[in-house]
Amino acid sequence: MSHDLASLSLPEKRALLARLLVEGHPNKPDIVPLSFPQERLWFIEQLDPGQSTYNVPIPIVLPASLNASTIERTLKEIVRRHETLRTTFVRQDGGPVQLIWPQLSANLQVEDLTALPPEERQTEMERIINTDSRIAFDLSRGPLFKATLIQLDAASNLLLFTAHHVIIDGWSTKLLIDEIKAIGTAYANGQESPLPKLAYQYRDHVRWQRDYLQGDVLKQHLNYWRQQLSSLPPLLSVPPDHQRPGSSSSRGLVQSALISGKAADALSRLAREAHATMFMLLLAAFKTFLFRHSSQTDIVVGAPVANRTRPEVEPLIGFFVNTVVLRTQVSSDMTFRELLARVRDVALDAYTYQDLPFEKVVEEIQPERDLSRNPLFQVAITVNADTAAHRDGRRRAGGNCPGGPAALRERHGEIRHHAGREPHARWPHGRAGGAIRPVRAGNGEPHGPAFCRVARLDCRESRSAFG
Repeated sequence: MSHDLASLSLPEKRALLARLLVEGHPNKPDIVPLSFPQERLWFIEQLDPGQSTYNVPIPIVLPASLNASTIERTLKEIVRRHETLRTTFVRQDGGPVQLIWPQLSANLQVEDLTALPPEERQTEMERIINTDSRIAFDLSRGPLFKATLIQLDAASNLLLFTAHHVIIDGWSTKLLIDEIKAIGTAYANGQESPLPKLAYQYRDHVRWQRDYLQGDVLKQHLNYWRQQLSSLPPLLSVPPDHQRPGSSSSRGLVQSALISGKAADALSRLAREAHATMFMLLLAAFKTFLFRHSSQTDIVVGAPVANRTRPEVEPLIGFFVNTVVLRTQVSSDMTFRELLARVRDVALDAYTYQDLPFEKVVEEIQPERDLSRNPLFQVAITVNADTAAHRDGRRRAGGNCPGGPAALRERHGEIRHHAGREPHARWPHGRAGGAIRPVRAGNGEPHGPAFCRVARLDCRESRSAFG
């Protein structure tokens, strides 16, 4: 027996251990296939295990009236409600499976900072947040989240919920926060949870996804993306101010710029007049910006989509997000409204075929691989909408994707659009490999402010050609 074990490779030993643990565990789990997005992250984790790149830290400000015992009880109820929070991932029979456990502990770590002076309290809080956000999760061992309650003062606490992206996405963060507040408030008042039982779970979605993407449906999706992405330009030539390194990295800095409330209102009006969403309008402005600084007419941008196209999955915590490739032809004799109409049509078509996983699209297109850049696109955009009024936008385009995917961080412009507040544009400063310096526009100005000015100009000159 010992000789047989010695001949096994490390992955084979891990698979054997996982199987023995499952078979001998009194709290025996259900064994379920992975969803396509989960498969993607699981394979990435095998290539570079123990990293925090795909952690999703969620800070939640709570009133001090919700004490530690109430919050811990609340978390246990949420873990009971959502199977994804009771899930681990192992290799079995040569491939990954997810183990859904009937029960999983949801222990709460408490850090009491109330006795510290304000400045020390702030420093210690930031240290705890940074430490928790960098925790290394082992996907084969649960839970794949950590909850820390930071007690600040007599009025408020900060609950930091950090989870691996394989069990949660941006849409889920809003659900998690809402459920913690609703259940916690009920428990604090001596009531039971007010939330209805979930009739649909993530495993049901996995089954639907694998049944749906077959036959004619799969053929239609493949045909669309094959036609839309044929003969892609190999590289978007936005001029950098330093040499591209030999391999890509998720390292970088953030540059922020503000669009005034007046300009934001004008952008919203223009979007309504064009029968477009704010995401579509900002994407058109972004493509204008890239056109002006690259002199390329074939502009390819990636965007995360929440990929929750059915009402059954809307109340579920889980990893649903996908990536779509948005390709638009731009010319100097187009007006901005004409470009916006073209971007809108491309986006609507992409939403129709968003169920095909990004990795399947890459597999079908088979672009030339280069370690220094991402396949299919090198630039991505996310528009985060924080209110219920933007529910459709979260479902279809620009759905939150906190903490990842790292593949979208090469040059990733993120525009946070808050109803009633100024949109906040964030832009990365350069890339890894040598000195990290701001990637600048052709006139030496950092890209963030330059993009904001393009958005304002395009709003004022929407009926004029641009070049």
